[in-house]
Amino acid sequence: MRRPVMPLAGRIGVALVGTGVSYGICLLLGASAGSALGVSGFVFGLLTFLLSELKELSNPVKRIWYIGQEDAVFNDNIRRGLETTLDGALRYRPEPALPPHDVVDVLGWQRGLLESVRAGTYDAVVILPARDDARLWNRLADLAEKGASVVVIDVEPAWDTFLDRGVTPPVFVSSDFAEGGRLAGGLVADALEARPGSHGLVAIGPSSSSAGAGRSAWILYALAQRHQLDRIRAHELSGWQTDAASSALATEVEALLGAGSSEVVVFCGDDRIMSALSRTVASDPGWTSRVWLVGYDGTTDAAGRYLARQEQHCCIGSVDTEPTSQGRDAAKALLEAYQQPAQAARRRWMVKPRALTPGNWN
Repeated sequence: MRRPVMPLAGRIGVALVGTGVSYGICLLLGASAGSALGVSGFVFGLLTFLLSELKELSNPVKRIWYIGQEDAVFNDNIRRGLETTLDGALRYRPEPALPPHDVVDVLGWQRGLLESVRAGTYDAVVILPARDDARLWNRLADLAEKGASVVVIDVEPAWDTFLDRGVTPPVFVSSDFAEGGRLAGGLVADALEARPGSHGLVAIGPSSSSAGAGRSAWILYALAQRHQLDRIRAHELSGWQTDAASSALATEVEALLGAGSSEVVVFCGDDRIMSALSRTVASDPGWTSRVWLVGYDGTTDAAGRYLARQEQHCCIGSVDTEPTSQGRDAAKALLEAYQQPAQAARRRWMVKPRALTPGNWN
């Protein structure tokens, strides 16, 4: 629990009163006005220093642990929003933990961190889970029970795990995947309508991702509303591994072109998969101007440039899930928890996505 801190006006008032009292005592003891002023100046400085130190003790540095997953760019964007919002608003020390490149089982790696002794030393945990997992939720409930603030990004937590134990549920921050699915479906439908004789290939799932599976339903719904489902082939992703997913989609594209489709519009699942598949498109002259890609996430590079724009030789759009805004909302949730502990915290923060097209991704 954050201890109350004397406001700035109160600290100034205490220092001024102390200075005035010391000045009066010096005069009563027969000191000259100059000497009394010097002593009172010293007392003012001393009181100001002591009150400043008291403030620091009453408002200690918060250790905030950010646990990410394998998408390095997405992690960077979330951290940027988190840290720029907390800077100047909270005394904190960010401690990011990202999976090494050779880690295959990211969920297992995240479990290991949360089950370590180290996990219990943090004031807050902000996590981007690899997927929905009962063991992970139980460990986060353990940490919340011990007083840590918990913020979960992107993967909706199992609320009952926390409520059944009488523990405050975590704050959930995410893009609005229903809206994102509608936007992605609209981009694919636009492209199909503009290309008679073309077919669509939609990467759905994976089933291990509640966000991915939920978004898929809205993509297909948007396509059904536009009467385009009869031109769609769906391909279920087995996971978010970029190379495996892009290779599987390339096989499906080749089959569609071989079956007589004049052009193929592919919803790739995310921007990393889109970027990998775009290299295949660029390397095959038979696919040039026949295969068009739609990404998802609005991923940017270190310079803030959209991957979709960089692959515009074949990418016709993406959906920006605003990961930097998700990081900002995670920071705002932590600030609410620390600055207004007596008030009921907002548990769900939904970030509205936006469609990216060549006309607006500059």
